[in-house]
Amino acid sequence: MERLFLRLPASNSNDIAAVSYADGQWTRQGTWQSIEALANELLADRDVPVVLITPVGQDISLLIEASARQRKEAGVNLVALAEEQLGEDYERLQWTLQSIDEYQVLARGISQHYMQQWLALFHEHAIRPVAAIAETSLLPTDPEHWLWYPVAGEVFIQAAPGEAALIASADAPFVIEQLLATHKSSAPVRLRYPQGASLPTLPERISPTPAAWQDWADLLKQHAHTRWPGHSQNWLTGALAPQSQYPWAPRWKWAAAMLVLASVLMIAVDRFSAYQLSSEARMARTEAEQLYKQYFPDERRMSNLSRQFAARQSAGNALAPEIVLQLVAQTSPSIDWQIKQFDYRDNAPVRVDVSGGVLDEINAWSQALESQGVSVKIENSRLDNGVAQATLLIASTGGKR
Repeated sequence: MERLFLRLPASNSNDIAAVSYADGQWTRQGTWQSIEALANELLADRDVPVVLITPVGQDISLLIEASARQRKEAGVNLVALAEEQLGEDYERLQWTLQSIDEYQVLARGISQHYMQQWLALFHEHAIRPVAAIAETSLLPTDPEHWLWYPVAGEVFIQAAPGEAALIASADAPFVIEQLLATHKSSAPVRLRYPQGASLPTLPERISPTPAAWQDWADLLKQHAHTRWPGHSQNWLTGALAPQSQYPWAPRWKWAAAMLVLASVLMIAVDRFSAYQLSSEARMARTEAEQLYKQYFPDERRMSNLSRQFAARQSAGNALAPEIVLQLVAQTSPSIDWQIKQFDYRDNAPVRVDVSGGVLDEINAWSQALESQGVSVKIENSRLDNGVAQATLLIASTGGKR
């Protein structure tokens, strides 16, 4: 079960109706007369999100004229503009707003005391609803149709947004006549009613048409992908807002706690590993310094062991200038090649500028030198006024000569 919808009892009923949603399927679960029985049978897993549906007749609605700016700045305080029409302190009610058009807003209000009582009853059974939606907000608001919606021996009649009432079924025809008397047009009035519902004899001007739905459970199917906690008609905001909008929050609290614990353990392991590595590094350095002193006793001061050792290694592998000259002469492709410049520096490749001969012979010369155990890099190989020119960078590969 992914979600459970509970419609609270109507004014003359004690039944709590339940509808569940899971894997794209809606299921009518039946009715219960106690939260305890319902919880034991349907909510063994308290992590299932519960959405309450407040029945028609519990809320009132007012149509308020307000610009978009007024709605944005005032919010539900717009209801104060219609407090005289309301006839009671609007702050004792919980309000939602629904835009009808550019200039009108439908304000719905429900008793905060009524909501607090029901929430307390659910909390006693560890059920914390994520949202509570007015049944009237699920009903279609169509200016072209009046609405006839039977509810447990009563009828909810809506002539227009903000003009609706729940009345006894026996009084419904009379109320319809009164509404027609105030209706300016003499044209027939289209009346929509739930599929399968029976209608009493109504005035001739009423043209009834069955809807494609039967009740609130069918209307819910039009909202399969609604995120109910963020629904604009959710009563559970402000003072009535749940501590967590998500019933699975306790699970995530445990997950967060485990994550924190894992992080602490990882930090502890990292620090222990770092301590071990640091200890091993100190031991390795001491051993390396002892070996270095053994092989290079003339070195009195050790500031950077790796750099000092690299310098010693480079010096040990350096080519003597006479060896370089000998190798160049021995491997020369022809007697036409001459050394134009010879640049020798400690711990650096020997730079030999050569000219003459044939330019294509340079690569063969480089390969011949490398066969003697040195590395060669050719730079600036070119023809200058028809004379072949090149620079050979010759370095030791580590072998002794």
